Amino acid sequence: MNAPEHKHLQLDEQALQRARQHLDEGPVTPSYGPWRDDVIRLLNDALATELVCVLRYKRHYFTAHGLNSPRIAEEFLEHATQEAVHADRLAER
Repeated sequence: MNAPEHKHLQLDEQALQRARQHLDEGPVTPSYGPWRDDVIRLLNDALATELVCVLRYKRHYFTAHGLNSPRIAEEFLEHATQEAVHADRLAER
């Protein structure tokens, strides 16, 4: 009984060459269009806002904690944590 002949695995050299050509551009694609710089600016502004909120809630947390108000302090800490998650999501973009 003859075994069926299998094709050998081959690399797509053209695809690799295209990837090498655009490696320096990072994850930028033509679909970004002419608004790429505007989108980056807006994302950076949103990230800065979220980070300021994290710091503000942390300051409120430490202030409330120092005033012996643990329930209020925990509420501020929860908000700081939520804002940090938002900042992380923006940073990933």
